[in-house]
Amino acid sequence: MSHQDSTFTDDHWPIIATTAEAFQQAWDDGEIPSLPDYYAQVPAAASRQLLTELIKIDLENRWSMGLRRLIEDYFDDFPELAEDTPAELIFEEFHIRRISGDSLTVDEMVQRFPKRRAQLMSLMAVSPSLAASLENSEGHQNWKNVECGERLGDFDLLLQLGAGSFARVFLARQQSMQRLVAVKVSEDRGAEGMTLAQLDHNNIVRVFDQQTIPDRRLRLLYMQYVAGGTLQNVIRRMRQLARHEWNGEAFLRVIDQAIQDRGEIPPAVSQLRSQISEMSWAQLVCWLGRGLASALAYAHSQRVLHRDLKPANILLTAEGSPRLADFNISFGAGLDGISITDHFGGSLAYMPPEQLRAVAPSDPTDASAVDEQSDIFGLGVVLWEMLTGERPFADPEIQNGTIEQLNQMVDARRQGPRSIHSGIPGLAETPGLQEILHRCLAFQPQHRPHNAMELVRELQLCRDPEAQRLLTPDSSGWRRLANWAPILTTMVVTLIPNIVGAVFNLVYNLSEIVEQIPNARDDFWRLQKIINAVAFPLGTVLGIRLIRSVTAIVKSRDNQQMDAELLRQRRRECAELGKRVTILSLTLWLVAAPVYPICLHIMRGHVPLAVYGQFLTSLAICGLIASAYPFLAVSFVAIRCFYPLLMRWDSMEKNDVQPLHLVSQTAWLALILAALVPMIGAALLVLFSQGHHASLLALTIGGASGFAIAVTLFRLLQKDIQILTRTLTANLPHNRP
Repeated sequence: MSHQDSTFTDDHWPIIATTAEAFQQAWDDGEIPSLPDYYAQVPAAASRQLLTELIKIDLENRWSMGLRRLIEDYFDDFPELAEDTPAELIFEEFHIRRISGDSLTVDEMVQRFPKRRAQLMSLMAVSPSLAASLENSEGHQNWKNVECGERLGDFDLLLQLGAGSFARVFLARQQSMQRLVAVKVSEDRGAEGMTLAQLDHNNIVRVFDQQTIPDRRLRLLYMQYVAGGTLQNVIRRMRQLARHEWNGEAFLRVIDQAIQDRGEIPPAVSQLRSQISEMSWAQLVCWLGRGLASALAYAHSQRVLHRDLKPANILLTAEGSPRLADFNISFGAGLDGISITDHFGGSLAYMPPEQLRAVAPSDPTDASAVDEQSDIFGLGVVLWEMLTGERPFADPEIQNGTIEQLNQMVDARRQGPRSIHSGIPGLAETPGLQEILHRCLAFQPQHRPHNAMELVRELQLCRDPEAQRLLTPDSSGWRRLANWAPILTTMVVTLIPNIVGAVFNLVYNLSEIVEQIPNARDDFWRLQKIINAVAFPLGTVLGIRLIRSVTAIVKSRDNQQMDAELLRQRRRECAELGKRVTILSLTLWLVAAPVYPICLHIMRGHVPLAVYGQFLTSLAICGLIASAYPFLAVSFVAIRCFYPLLMRWDSMEKNDVQPLHLVSQTAWLALILAALVPMIGAALLVLFSQGHHASLLALTIGGASGFAIAVTLFRLLQKDIQILTRTLTANLPHNRP
């Protein structure tokens, strides 16, 4: 990029920030980068400020490696510095050399740069505490000078596990406890220890405590040692394998290799490792993502944001379990004196659009826009990269970090992620995973999962295809029709068995009962029409009243604004729909049983007592039909179609399982009643050996066919209840009642 004269504006700060970040990353990667190469990438308007920042980084890294360099050493490449050396750059050299152990005074710096005496003294006056600390730091080492083999406080440093811009992490032996721990050595400042001390979760690296070394101004944060390396290492190694080799066994081999590289012995076979070894790659992503989402949900419940989710910050135990680490730029909202803008940062490739906008000073978006759903976005990028081996967005290569490049990254997120390769092992057998990742990466935060706990449950369902199918409303098929017309569906499956019973009642009464009463056929027909004209409309109206509180929500599919307690009540009512329509049907049939002979008695003047018994018997059989089949049919429709639409996880509790158990138990009684219908028909056929037996024979054959249908409904209903119970048990928080 050519250096053309122009005026420095706020728009140039992202250029400086991202170029400086890339320069530091090169140092972190073990390179000694060429400062002029990075300097040449920016416009002239930003060159002065960028040069100052690059020299600061270069000085710090060189002195930490023992490569002594002074400001004058940069004059050959940048002669303009000799004419006008920034005071802040002089002060930076002074600061770095003093904390690196150089015996140096302010007067010496003033003698080298007499033109900057006033500015240097002004800097000291503005920051007297810093000046005092520098004056008292002679001969002391900072965190970059800490090396393996040292003893710091209670810790013997054995092996460096990692290093960053602000700290080094060592494997250490804690003498007082005789245990291996990971010790993070950093400057004694910030609130990281307070933030991490709040967090106690199986999928978060456990921080035990912190110590300080006052004379060296060091803070030692000691935590659980996680031996299996990072998820970044896993992704890098998996890219070297053919895609069809991606599975749980390969995942464990990478972890074992990381352990062996540290001179340790991989663990023996365990239950968890056996489970992981049998997972497909997509199932492994779901399992690992569920653990990390659970960690985020817990951290968010403690009012702590991570804000820098990336594979390098996810550690793996020797067993393969994930641990979320490096909350060093997290936001602890519950800590006094900690602001949401403190330590604001993150890795650009994993940032949500709102965080990218907050990075750009010209954008009105600020750090307060980064919230829980921003962490969900970051986790979505991580899981996508693990699943596919590549990041979801076609971000530009960040070299000079211009506003244009940041805008391109925001636009890439607006356009959505790239396509997922269909050849990923296990993806086809893991329904819903792609949809969940797309939701996590939604451009608008409100379109992402509402919270991390919702993401936990969705990822759990991905590992349970049966539950996924049950709890995901169909966009087509009979379930869609049932949810579109819930009242009609419920009434149809209720009325069909009742109509069958009414037909049997009509045929049997005409052939076996009415013929015993001379000239009663016309009166019976009139009575039949009147009773049916009253019973069926009345039953329909009452049935609609009994179910409409549930069906209204099902049809609207809007339970988000409903009170949690009211929604729990509607779920209980949904589980009771089969019982409600059964009681209604049975009541109407039991009322009709004496009405027939009584009305015939009134109309004819005399009805034999035996006719009363036959009417009561025949209508009792119809009552059995109306009890067994509607219960099974309506309960099946309610549990399969309606119940999932009434589930909102923040309203779920363990008591939701009890109504489902009751439906399961009652279904056994309904199945027994369905079996009794053909048996009773056969018994009546034997008892009534004379007369017309066609109706009883039809009852027996029809009852046997109906029982086969009842068995099918029973099995489907029990399976659905089992799936719901299993899902509720696995996904409800332990602290809910």
